[in-house]
Amino acid sequence: MCAPVVYGLMIVSALMQAKQQRQNAQLATDAANLNAKIARQRAADARARGDVAELNVRRRTGLLIGRQKALIASSGAEVGVGSASLIVADAEAMGELDAINARNNAMREAYGFEAQASQFSFQSDAARAAGKTAVTASLLSSATSIASFGAGSGSFSPSLISSGGRNFTEGGANFTEG
Repeated sequence: MCAPVVYGLMIVSALMQAKQQRQNAQLATDAANLNAKIARQRAADARARGDVAELNVRRRTGLLIGRQKALIASSGAEVGVGSASLIVADAEAMGELDAINARNNAMREAYGFEAQASQFSFQSDAARAAGKTAVTASLLSSATSIASFGAGSGSFSPSLISSGGRNFTEGGANFTEG
């Protein structure tokens, strides 16, 4: 007479546990997806900052070259000839190298954030799969516990489960219907 109540409680407990595991997996999935989104935004920001840094280096280089040319011209030398042209060419080369380094540094930073985003996406997928596995394992474990409880209390008869029939005793002899 208490067995149906116990079975009901065991079933409710199993369902609540499965629901909690599903919610935990969803939270982990959502957190990993959010982290991936933030990492992708950081990568885009790093690329944008790299573009600005590259442009700033090129602008400063242009200003430096302009000052050099003005000083060379004010001294009476020709800007595009001899050592004056080498000075300007060196400044252009160094400025270009600095601009390339600024862009390259930003791309490396962006790549790091993209790698993080990929890792977070993997974590999201893993959390989703782990949640499904945990729910399934919980429900199967609970079903096994309920069956074990029933078998131990005499509520379930192995012959009833296996043959689908009904056991009864009549005149001291055991019979199975079905």
